[in-house]
Amino acid sequence: MDTLLLDDNGGGALVGKCGNAHQGTWLVVKEMHLRALDIHDDPVLEVLDFRGCGEQAHLHLQLDRLPNLRMIYLPELSQGAVIHLFCMDVPRSLFIHGNVTELDADWQAGTLRLVSHKAAYEGVRLLGHDAHSDDLCPSTGKKGEDDELTVNPNQLSVVLNPRLLPASLRLSGEGTWMLPDASHVEQCVIDGPTKVSIEKASILNTLTIQSSGSYEVAGIKALATVKGAHNQLRETPDARPSSSLHHTARKHLTLRGSVKALTFADAWGHVQLHTPHLTTLTLSWAKHVALHHCRALTTVSLPDGVSVDCYGSVPYPLLNQARFFIDESTLAHCLTRIEAGEHGLLEGVLNVLAQRHTPHGVFYTLSTLLRLAKQGIALNALWQCRRALSGWQRLGGRKRKRLSLTHQDYQRANKRWAWQLPVDRVEEGFSADLHLWALCMPHCSDARAYRKTLLKEAQKRDCLVHLLRVATVEQGLPALVELATDVLVALYGQGEWQRFSLPNGQSGVARYLPRLLRAQALTPLQTTAILNAAANLAPWLSLPALLAHQLANNSGPTRALLMTLSRHPDEWFRWRMPGFPNSQHVATAKQQLLQLALVPASGAHKLVQQMEQSAVIREPAWMVNDGFLSDC
Repeated sequence: MDTLLLDDNGGGALVGKCGNAHQGTWLVVKEMHLRALDIHDDPVLEVLDFRGCGEQAHLHLQLDRLPNLRMIYLPELSQGAVIHLFCMDVPRSLFIHGNVTELDADWQAGTLRLVSHKAAYEGVRLLGHDAHSDDLCPSTGKKGEDDELTVNPNQLSVVLNPRLLPASLRLSGEGTWMLPDASHVEQCVIDGPTKVSIEKASILNTLTIQSSGSYEVAGIKALATVKGAHNQLRETPDARPSSSLHHTARKHLTLRGSVKALTFADAWGHVQLHTPHLTTLTLSWAKHVALHHCRALTTVSLPDGVSVDCYGSVPYPLLNQARFFIDESTLAHCLTRIEAGEHGLLEGVLNVLAQRHTPHGVFYTLSTLLRLAKQGIALNALWQCRRALSGWQRLGGRKRKRLSLTHQDYQRANKRWAWQLPVDRVEEGFSADLHLWALCMPHCSDARAYRKTLLKEAQKRDCLVHLLRVATVEQGLPALVELATDVLVALYGQGEWQRFSLPNGQSGVARYLPRLLRAQALTPLQTTAILNAAANLAPWLSLPALLAHQLANNSGPTRALLMTLSRHPDEWFRWRMPGFPNSQHVATAKQQLLQLALVPASGAHKLVQQMEQSAVIREPAWMVNDGFLSDC
């Protein structure tokens, strides 16, 4: 059949005997526009040959009830073929030459679906009811002239016939292997394939992996020992693997099933366990371990420094691991349990939180610590977690591989107040940090000592904004109000206001500085420092109203400040006033401040209205009085 009747989409269908070569056992198709083909009910067809169809992107094949089909030659496909097979029983062995991206098979005894998520499979071998044990080793297996299938690392081999697998199985071929039913296998040795998937391994008791790659075994019930080529066990927690073991540790292994005890010999790269009934785990060496719903785990032996991730539940023996992580949902569940009184979980959870050094992780940790601090839970431990978090984020990438922080790391963390936070969470992150400090300080000597660092760091303009934002809120925490006041006193004593301004878009927070004047027993120096901060930091157009409002409560210091401001040099006014004020603007501003200093408190409001109406240089609408004075 050199031509095939196709529809407008390049699809066609054949029913019944359709072979056109080798006495009807071959179907040779040479159709350059073929995109999809359905073939149904041909009892003698053995070979499909599409090599004459030219280069194409993809090809879709639906093959139903072709019991003798043994070979498919695909055309050159840049993306690969999608093949659907349907048989009444376990099919005959089928070799597919060419690129395959998706393959599914359906027969009475089972189903199979394979998808190549990365590169297409370069050839597929389906070992069916007529396969022999030699086919498990394709490098030595016998092949007829027509059955020649080049062995390559990207080839897929699937064992559809479970009776082909011996009790002691050895896979030494190349490429990817899949065993959908390994219910007869008791021992398995993998030596060669770089990717193997084994299912229904219910009686498998020993697994030996001597090659490097990715391996998955599901349905395990009797598995007790997993080992590599050397079968070496770690004798002490800090014992290091030999160089030969370290070289062969590039193995990723995933186990699923109801096994209760597992021992891993030799070294592994990544080990992932989905074993909810597992009670005992012994692992000699590994870089990373992921435990999914291993809630029954009670006895654990892991090497020092191994990274452990837990999903769904937190086994108690792992709570004090040096490098221990849990997913967000499990962490949230643990926090709920801690808040309900299970404080035994706290140490492990804080260990997890302290190592979340990414910007998003830091924000989550600070928010979580504040949540616990508001409930008064282990405030000293919460602050130590915060110190460790600062230390871990400060370290570089390689240094984060350490098992723990050094004394010097903590010392450096104690002397800095800086966080790397998500750009849309900076204000919330620093606010949580300051509130955490205020709550922990009465209960932790390290937090009390950290006040010296905050006092120094908050004199920088970016840090000052964060402090003023939380200290000037309604009913701000007394510790934060006192800290902000001391920072302003320090800045006032330096006499550097002329060179100090808040970041763009942040100066509005200074309008609420008078709230700090509500504190009890302020000294004259503190009152003067707060008023000077408002005069130098608040938006210019809101300044007269802000100071006029203080004439009733702090008349003496406010009038003295207004007199001082009216005598400031012209450079100060050009720095404070928006735009580019000229000499006339400066002279007018000086005169207005002097008038405000001399006017009775009852007439200050009217004078301020006149000043605002006569302002030559306007500021943005958001900077003018929006009712904030009623809150001050």
